[in-house]
Amino acid sequence: QTDRSTLCASETAADARVIKHYYQIGCLGIQMINKKYQFEDATIETIIEGSGELLFLLPGLGLDVSYLYEFSQLMSAGEFKTIAVNPRGISGSTGKLGGLTLHDLANDIASVIKKQESIPVHVLGHAFGNRVARCLAADHPNVVKSVILLAAGGLYPADPETLASFSKLVNPAVSEDEKLEAFHFSLFSPCTNKDFASNMWAKWKSWPEATSAHINANKMTPEEEWWEAGEVPMLIIQGLDDRLAPPENGRQLKRRKGNRVDLIEISEAGHLMVLEKPRIVAEAVIEYLKKSVFIL
Repeated sequence: QTDRSTLCASETAADARVIKHYYQIGCLGIQMINKKYQFEDATIETIIEGSGELLFLLPGLGLDVSYLYEFSQLMSAGEFKTIAVNPRGISGSTGKLGGLTLHDLANDIASVIKKQESIPVHVLGHAFGNRVARCLAADHPNVVKSVILLAAGGLYPADPETLASFSKLVNPAVSEDEKLEAFHFSLFSPCTNKDFASNMWAKWKSWPEATSAHINANKMTPEEEWWEAGEVPMLIIQGLDDRLAPPENGRQLKRRKGNRVDLIEISEAGHLMVLEKPRIVAEAVIEYLKKSVFIL
């Protein structure tokens, strides 16, 4: 792996203190409520915070929503009610995992949205979650007001070095030290402190069976069925150091859809920008949602 740390400005002690503060989960003191929705073929677990206009949060591949807690608290402090959804097969969400497509995962989200008092809603998806968000908007445009994409991959793949590094994270034959190095290399900006990545890795939890099912769901769904998110407005936020979802993905979507897409690029941020730059991401989302006029 290439040592890219020389590309970054040196971190200061102040930077380190700020990073430490960001990840004191729950530091804003906003109450979190666990609520499950039971449907005929699935039970979907959600974490609800705050009050105000509704924003649904969809996590990355094989992940529960716990890594989004700091971000969701910042959104709640910005006067939004967030509903973070654990996809089926993850944490308290259950349902069959065989033979899924992105449409099935999107239907789960739509079912939860339809239980809310106020619809349509804004939907934010990170990484794999933004594929589900886009599929949701294409299949159920009546329940989606806007889509916010963090790390919007799809058309332009990661380079072979990054894919090889990322694959180590689920390889039982790889040592913990190698996994940590791969975690930092593939998911974070080189400007992000390795100690910070190490702390995140120690808390990291994935759900292998669901991961496999969701990878297959993505393979079974043609890109043209979800890529453009129907006709709803989109905000794309991408890290300029994202190696798994290269920035050209968002730029291409902006070129294709023009004024329907707002694009924000963040320097010194990788695939996990929501962990590296939570305040910058939250401020960008809040500004977009409060300043934009959404025609229903």
